[in-house]
Amino acid sequence: MWKRPDDVAVPPPVVSADPPRPVPTTPPTPGRVPAPSSPARLGPSLALEGKLSGEEDLLVDGRFRGEIQVPAHQVTVGSDGRVEGEVRASSIVVEGEVRGNLTASQQVLVRASGRVHGDIRAPRVALDQGCRFKGAIDMEPGVKSTPADLPERREGREGRREREAREATVSAPAPAAG
Repeated sequence: MWKRPDDVAVPPPVVSADPPRPVPTTPPTPGRVPAPSSPARLGPSLALEGKLSGEEDLLVDGRFRGEIQVPAHQVTVGSDGRVEGEVRASSIVVEGEVRGNLTASQQVLVRASGRVHGDIRAPRVALDQGCRFKGAIDMEPGVKSTPADLPERREGREGRREREAREATVSAPAPAAG
């Protein structure tokens, strides 16, 4: 067994006569509740109607009709969740059903089990294979389209061909009478 040499001095433990100081804590901001580690949850047996806003993530597993606004957090519509109305959040994940417009500052993700009937506005949008979606997607929410852009976007391939055919006949010279 190893033995410490007698000539090495061991410093004595530090003892203080002062009582231990409390660790300073930052007082909570009035009117603001710190965000919990798990999201707020609207359970499957709950049905609410109105306007919901908050400062934490939200999981909707029940039914909600109205407007949801959590601009700095995520809204998840669970597989049993049903939302009728507008949803505005930092990011939105749809596993259930939404009938209304979705607006996110970061991203919108519609899972394979998700169904959306409404417009989506977000810089990043992902639609999983197998999901159902009916509406429009705007991935440049800050850019305003001009009226000249709208017919070109809406008429599609067939409408464009018909318009080009009309323009071709209008600009063609008339046959000479003779």
